[in-house]
Amino acid sequence: MKKAGGAVVIENPATAMFPSMPSSIPPSLVDATADLDSIGAILCDLLAAGKPPADGPDHDELGRLLDRIHARSGIDFRSYKPATILRRLRGRMKATARPTLAAYSDYLESDPEEYARLINSP
Repeated sequence: MKKAGGAVVIENPATAMFPSMPSSIPPSLVDATADLDSIGAILCDLLAAGKPPADGPDHDELGRLLDRIHARSGIDFRSYKPATILRRLRGRMKATARPTLAAYSDYLESDPEEYARLINSP
């Protein structure tokens, strides 16, 4: 799954009926762990995150952000699968408590080390 750009979601071993099943997956491959009743919401979020913004302000902001990252690091994220770059962006947005792409973009400008954290994020 990971090699194909997918995400791995497992049931929380502490609440699973068969804890050895989710526990058998190496932690380095797991993107999310949740109780069974929460997995559906996580999957919906992942599916929504895999869609690039449609034309409009968010799409334009994403393009500008990817251009800045390319200019600063030499890495062209436009060649990445949309789900991969959006997963990275959303992960860093959540980690930095920035609810919008514009807010995260502003944060990147105020904290240059965030570029490295974004580039090196899984």
